[in-house]
Amino acid sequence: MRTVICDLDRSARAGLGLDERCDVVIGREQIEASHACVGCFGCWTRTPGRCVLRDGLVELGPLLGATDELWVIAENSFGGYGGLVKRALERTLPYLHPNFRIAGGQMHHRLRYPRTFTEKIWLYGPTTARERSCFEHLSAANAVNQGAQLRGVWFPADPRACGLEERSDESAPEPEYFSTPLGVPRHVALLNASPRGEKSATHALLADFWEALGVYAGESAPAFVGEDSLSRADTLVLGYPLYVDAPPSGLIERLERWARERTLAPGTRVYAISNLGFYEADQILPSFTVLENFCRATGGTWCGGLAVGGGGMVLPTTRGPRMGRMRQSRSEAIDQLVFAALAGQRLDAALEARCPVPRLAYKLAAEAGWRKARVDLDARPAWQPESTSSEG
Repeated sequence: MRTVICDLDRSARAGLGLDERCDVVIGREQIEASHACVGCFGCWTRTPGRCVLRDGLVELGPLLGATDELWVIAENSFGGYGGLVKRALERTLPYLHPNFRIAGGQMHHRLRYPRTFTEKIWLYGPTTARERSCFEHLSAANAVNQGAQLRGVWFPADPRACGLEERSDESAPEPEYFSTPLGVPRHVALLNASPRGEKSATHALLADFWEALGVYAGESAPAFVGEDSLSRADTLVLGYPLYVDAPPSGLIERLERWARERTLAPGTRVYAISNLGFYEADQILPSFTVLENFCRATGGTWCGGLAVGGGGMVLPTTRGPRMGRMRQSRSEAIDQLVFAALAGQRLDAALEARCPVPRLAYKLAAEAGWRKARVDLDARPAWQPESTSSEG
């Protein structure tokens, strides 16, 4: 069975004959009418293998389990999937099992289904060489996570060429990038892009950053700026969990809107703090390239990011001593980010905060938690075509 997930509307798909060439089509209309992943993990604990959000994307997990070949067609968004397709891909989480496996020396989720699929991807629209390189890294990482066999990535400038296995050697020119002189920050905006809001590890990390910023700056601490006044900010700190190897769709859609509306003032310094549920912090690093590409496209100044591994340990250890063994690594890394922000400096390299416990201990503790939350974690729901709003 061939499945396509795309951000093309019915008219554009008709021009490509996609509805005839694929057995199941998840298109623009269906995705726009559906919710983004809310990060509740109910697809692992409440209804294992199936999303708890009852909309047009509810069956994406079982659908992938029945798919032989997956096509993904998305508009380029700073070297990553456009926001709509990213929203759909995040809803495929039920395809995976919450327990872990090691692949290529790194932690990934176990596969729920005994068979996997092949994948072909078309990222259309103007792309620079930097964006192509970024996307090739992201798509390869995502294929490892899904246990898929990536059969090709194509970069057609025109969406009418999607579905054709023709390599495009033409790349868009790199945007002219000016290095803006940096100074002491006066107005700092923090954005929590986690769907879990104040209950998230992202919130705890941003709160730690802001508290440390105030302590180290003293009376000269910069003022806080809300999301509704981003044009006043000279410094923006983005906090997010890693979803499908990239920033979550809600953040991608914000970046797309900010780029269209020229929301950020030229030269705005952008930092990031990201965490993920896997053990290795370096899995986050390619997502920082998406943010750097955003800055290059909009005139912002990318200043670097902090990657926090073993994100499942953040909330359980938040109340412990800040420089105690369980928090020291991330506290020291947050302090380095604070010093860079207060000095108006770019980081020479991304910061990484290691998980405070050995990988095996982290893996066993996390899996014990999932077992406690739900016994029947190994359920493999069958795809039900009558309950999926397949377009065609």
